[in-house]
Amino acid sequence: MSVTVHDLKQKINAETLEEDPELYLKYLKEYRSNTENTDALRYVMNSLSSYGFESPPIMQLSYLVGRLVVPYPDWIGDSPFYGQTATISEDLGCSILSEMIAAGADIYVENFHEENIQSSLTLTYTLTHRENNEKFKNKVNELFAMSSPPVKGKGKGRIPPPPPLSLFAQINDAE
Repeated sequence: MSVTVHDLKQKINAETLEEDPELYLKYLKEYRSNTENTDALRYVMNSLSSYGFESPPIMQLSYLVGRLVVPYPDWIGDSPFYGQTATISEDLGCSILSEMIAAGADIYVENFHEENIQSSLTLTYTLTHRENNEKFKNKVNELFAMSSPPVKGKGKGRIPPPPPLSLFAQINDAE
């Protein structure tokens, strides 16, 4: 039985990834095992989330793998932010990344700032900068080395392919 986009977003979301990455991986594997969920899962894997820095799930993951390094602690003040208290090990992060790719996550999808996961991981003066994540970064670089970048014009981020017509009603219900 297929699942709706709304149902997927209830379980596979930035909050679950941050709070319980093992459960997130379990849900991802569970939903990916049913081929009827392919289109809905691909849509969710390439959608931006306001809770996760206006980023797609693949980038939300990169904001959590390794140890957080805040270059200027006074940037934070009393304002909590995504990933502030969470850490995902490299091995678990690599497993989740593999499942995301298998579920249709696009490595070239960009966040609000027109950065993809590879370019984002090179930034060191951000609230998302992490260390002790070399294995994860290497896996990301391997994925980019094995793929072809999309053709894009200046200022135009890669937009995920539109969902099939059967999903439009589900997407509208989820939002």
